[in-house]
This record gives sequence, structure tokens and C-alpha cells, in this order.
Amino acid sequence: YYSIVILNNQKELLEGSHRSLARQLEVEKIKQKYNMSTYLEALSLNNRLRELETSIKKLDNTISLAIDRLRFKLNVKEEFKLNILFDPPGRPLYKTYNLASLQENFRSKNISLELANTNITSKEIVLGRASDYRVAELEKKEAEIDKANLENNLEALVKQVYYKHEEAKNNLSYEAQNHNIAETKFKQASLRYELGMISKLQHEIEKNNFIQAKMNYNQAKISYINAISEVELVSIGIAP
Repeated sequence: YYSIVILNNQKELLEGSHRSLARQLEVEKIKQKYNMSTYLEALSLNNRLRELETSIKKLDNTISLAIDRLRFKLNVKEEFKLNILFDPPGRPLYKTYNLASLQENFRSKNISLELANTNITSKEIVLGRASDYRVAELEKKEAEIDKANLENNLEALVKQVYYKHEEAKNNLSYEAQNHNIAETKFKQASLRYELGMISKLQHEIEKNNFIQAKMNYNQAKISYINAISEVELVSIGIAP
């Protein structure tokens, strides 16, 4: 679902760029009539328009395939329409986690660490009964080293997940502010355009800026949702 949202945002951005280039091409054609521009400049804009149209068609196909995969996963039959909400609703609620608590929960609930402890216990039992004490003691030390390495790796994993969440949260806050600013500027530009104070091209530029900000905001929301999911898995002892 999230990939479909981002793909649709990318399509909106390309469509906005296409509208802006089409407007620029119209201006170039008018300038050509008065010998203020060359044929090559108009040809370059026209070629860029064709490239954008090809990219938009490719995105349409990619979105269609992604929707088909989602339909299959949800077991929705072809005869039923699948309505896609292309803007994730609202901003995810910010969550606060404690790194020390996460590490403690992970250590106490992780199956790999539990198995490592069990392995050491079994080696201790064998050590008490072994005819070759040196071999048994070596195997026990190897098990202890394996456990220590595992603990270090898993501790690093928990830290990575925690800091990824913090970074995603900060980025979401930043992109939310950018989105609000871009939305305000676009609304102001729309009003000025309706009053004849700015050109259609200037209005399209502000619209494209808003679409870009919206895409960045949606990506930040999705990244934060995924970061929360990883932290929640770590809190129950599962490595994401």
C-alpha cells in the first residue's frame, strides 16, 4: 500500500512538471512568431514533454501492477473495485522509547539469547561428567564466546532500531513543517492567480512545490510508521 502511495505522488509530480513544460512551450511558440526565440528551444521543450509522457505511462503501469498485487494479498476479486486512499490520513502519533528499557526487554525475551544460555548450561553439565575435562572446558568457553558475540551484535541491533526511530521522528516533524509551509504558499498563489496577479506558470510552480512537499511528507510518515513497527518488534524480543 505504501509503495502505491509514493508511486502516485511521483506521478502527480511528473504531471505537474508536464503542465509547466507545456506552458513554457506555448510561450516559446508565441516568442517564435516575433523572432524572440529559436526553433531549437521549442524542440528541446517538446522532447522533454515526450520523455515526461513516457515516464508517466510507465508509472501508470507500475501503479496498476502494484494495485493488482495488493488485490491479490487482500484476496479482493476483480469484479470488486479497490479504492486506494493515496494520502495516508493525518500524522502518526509520536512515540517515546527508552533505549535501556528496550535493551532489557530484548535480552529477556529474545529466543536466540535464550538458546545461547541453554547451550552454556548444557556444556556445564557435560563438563561435570566428561572424561576429557580439557575438551569439555574448551567447548564451554566457545559457547560463552558465542553468547558474548551474539549479545554484542543484538545490542548493536537494538541501538540501530532505536536511533532509526528517533531519526524518522525528527524527519517527520521537519517534513510536516515543510508541507504546511508549501501548502500555505500554494493556497496564496492560487488566490493571487484567481485575481490575475500571477501567471499560470507561476501558479504551476507553486503547485509542483506543494506536490513535492506532500510526497516528502508521505514518505516521512511511512518511514516513521515502519520505524515504530521495528521498535515494537524489538520490545518483544524479535529482531526486525
